Amino acid sequence: MKFIILLSLVSCISGKDYSKEECETLSLESYRGSPKSAHLLKENCSEFKLKYTKDLCQKSFEALILNGNAQSLKQKFGDRVIECFDQRQKDKFLTH
Repeated sequence: MKFIILLSLVSCISGKDYSKEECETLSLESYRGSPKSAHLLKENCSEFKLKYTKDLCQKSFEALILNGNAQSLKQKFGDRVIECFDQRQKDKFLTH
């Protein structure tokens, strides 16, 4: 029993601290459907105000459908906005 308690304490203490950039990546991966990233985002990133959220990715997807120009999407939503989309969406709608 003591071993289990000690093991849980060590795992809590050695937990990874995520940077804002890492949390942005987790948010993008979460939007694309990664349950692991969604869990890590929820558990470790509440302290950050993230740019690449579900709302931003949904708005950028609407813009992608209407005008698939990568450069205009980046100008409007930020450099990493293309990471909101999976490969199928990029292949179907994105122009360079």
